[in-house]
Amino acid sequence: MPNLSDRYFEEFIKNKKEVAFTLLGKEIVKGVILEKGRFALVVEVEDRPILLFKHAIHSIELPKTWTLSLEDQKEKKVEGDTA
Repeated sequence: MPNLSDRYFEEFIKNKKEVAFTLLGKEIVKGVILEKGRFALVVEVEDRPILLFKHAIHSIELPKTWTLSLEDQKEKKVEGDTA
């Protein structure tokens, strides 16, 4: 089962929305997450892919018009379980 941050990253990838990453050095990087790995993300920034290490991220800001509810995902999974 994926951890909380991985579930969010999967949702970011699926929706292809631009997000703003604030890095530990306070630099802000805006881009679309293309792929996720165990320790890093591939993010498209200004039409170029960059490798962004997860441990360098301080926070992630979503566009104001986008809401993300993992509760909805949990309910769908429970409804879809046949066990």
